[in-house]
Amino acid sequence: MDVFAITSITQIVLCVIFALFVLIRNFRSLVNVSFSIGMVSLAILVFGDYMSIQDTWNAIAWKRLSMIGESLFPMSWLLFSSSYGSSESRSSRIWPAVLAISGAAGLTLAALFYPTFGFMYSPELITEKIIYLNAPGFYFYMVLVMVAIIALVRLESVLWLSRGGTRWKVKYAVVGAAGLLGMFIYYYSHSILYRSIDMNLAEVRNAVFLVSTVLLAAAFVRQQFLDVDVFVSRRMVFRSASLLVVGIYFIFLGIIGEGMRYFGEGVSRRIMLFLVFAGTIGLSVLFLTEGFRRRAKRFITDNFYRNRYEYKDEWMKFTRKLATAVGMSELIDVILEIMIETFGVRAAYFWSCGAENMSARCVRSTSGFTAPTFEVKAESPLMCRMASGLIYDRRAPDNDIEAAHGNDLSVIEAGIVIPVCTADRLLGFVVLGGSIAGASYDDEDCELMLTFSRQGAYSIERMSLSEALTAAREMEAMGKVASFVMHDLKNMTTSMSMLLENAEHFIGHPDFQRDMLGTIRSLVDRMSSVMRKLSHLREQQDVRMRSERLSVIVHEVILTLSIPREIELVFQEHQDPPVPCDREQMKKVLVNLIINAVEAMKQKGSGRMTVDVSQAGSEVCASVSDTGCGMSHDFIERELFRPFHTTKSGGLGIGLYHCRSIVESHGGRFAVESVMGEGSKFSIYLPIKGNSRNVNKEGL
Repeated sequence: MDVFAITSITQIVLCVIFALFVLIRNFRSLVNVSFSIGMVSLAILVFGDYMSIQDTWNAIAWKRLSMIGESLFPMSWLLFSSSYGSSESRSSRIWPAVLAISGAAGLTLAALFYPTFGFMYSPELITEKIIYLNAPGFYFYMVLVMVAIIALVRLESVLWLSRGGTRWKVKYAVVGAAGLLGMFIYYYSHSILYRSIDMNLAEVRNAVFLVSTVLLAAAFVRQQFLDVDVFVSRRMVFRSASLLVVGIYFIFLGIIGEGMRYFGEGVSRRIMLFLVFAGTIGLSVLFLTEGFRRRAKRFITDNFYRNRYEYKDEWMKFTRKLATAVGMSELIDVILEIMIETFGVRAAYFWSCGAENMSARCVRSTSGFTAPTFEVKAESPLMCRMASGLIYDRRAPDNDIEAAHGNDLSVIEAGIVIPVCTADRLLGFVVLGGSIAGASYDDEDCELMLTFSRQGAYSIERMSLSEALTAAREMEAMGKVASFVMHDLKNMTTSMSMLLENAEHFIGHPDFQRDMLGTIRSLVDRMSSVMRKLSHLREQQDVRMRSERLSVIVHEVILTLSIPREIELVFQEHQDPPVPCDREQMKKVLVNLIINAVEAMKQKGSGRMTVDVSQAGSEVCASVSDTGCGMSHDFIERELFRPFHTTKSGGLGIGLYHCRSIVESHGGRFAVESVMGEGSKFSIYLPIKGNSRNVNKEGL
């Protein structure tokens, strides 16, 4: 017994036993049935070819039996690859089963009833072991190879989409099945290429078949590989469907080309060239047609999957796009865009409800469509339905709603209206119009629409709260700035008050008159500066950091203030190096400290104020001391620098808070010393070398 006989008989026995064992294990499983048919068809194929070699006088008759096995083999494996590793329901796999059974039945009937000599002939089989193909045989094997390629692609997708332990279960089974299909494709594509079947290659083919079958058996014994669940994504199926259409197109071209050989080489070449380019353009237009793509997706999801949507992908896409929205208008545009992409419509409109769910108006529409102008009143039947959280589908019309809004909805080709509401409030509704593929919406579509609308509603509410918070913060900033302005005006008013007090006694002196005019001019300039900054509040304020001597700034401040005559002023000026600072900001700080000292001593009727500027290591210190009423340590720690907290009647409580902010923004520090009943000392320290921080833009 030769090698060919051993491998053939072993292959036949192993296939039959394996098929019976798998079928008995679960004869109701589509995976098991298709696998068993594939094994039996392989056994028939091998047996027919074996007998063709052994009984050469009746070789063509035995080839009929072999063709029956060949016709069943790729169809059964196509059915196996379509159902293997899938947890979808039987109804979702009906189309692969129908296609496989129909194809197998057609090819098997052809193999049974069409004359074998119509497929092939062999004038010298005994010596050459070659069977030549007629035209029907050529097309017969071309179809078989095409189906086998599709089955192999489906198996490849199962392998690459499996993960972890599932891949460990399926890898040997998939490799074994791929070995069978791969050898089948190679063997018969060789036959198509040379229009003949070389029976000398049957020995190698049978050996590869045997190795692959042993691998399948080992995988089954090692792990029950038929009981696995591999999720095949819609993206993979859509890609496979596209490849299938392109493959059918090229096979069609091959068939046409084969037939056109009879018209002559020149004519057939021109016709083929036209068909290739015209067909490519036609396929491109077809794949870019949104209606076709929608219908193809709907067909695949309805017939190959239990659920119409891959909810994880849809949800991730929706939330990612929501996260990129900036502002309310962009957020609503994102919601409408997602609705259009997901449900295949041409236009979408968003109606927003007013305060307390009053009438709704269309505020946004998709690009290229004009927003309708009609309003939906709060008491209208459509608004009542939206407030109840129910979708309105015009394919199941409500008489009351159609009577109130039917004409308006028809103008925009409205098909479905989706409420956008939170748990306790209706924010608006979305109107979808102009279905691209003409598809109706079922419960699964409506559930996803409501899910999107609810998430969109919470995003809209969150955006509204965020915008309200931003507005509140802007108002808070405005209030803060206004308080600083009021404080500056208060200091100016205090300066004017002190000037008037001194004028009662010294108005007749020419020197006092000149000083008074200078003081008034300085106050007017400061008021004008504040007004200019208020008029450009939202613009970046210029901060002029220059090298200045604090003693010079202190001297200018003292000259602009009219210190009451009952208060003794002592200015102790030392040699101080220049420091980087904003001159106007420092003037504010020093004016505030001097006025505070004057007001503290007025409570006692008189006192002594000392202003000192000196160098303290790497810093310059400017201090203002008074002999006023002083402050407690607890007040300094808890209340002194808190805004809107003060012990002075009529005070605003923000002066020292503002001063400390300015000093710290210059990279400096603020120090306070005070004793109850004896007085206080306020000191500011600025570094001689500049810092990298900018001056506080709130300082006016």
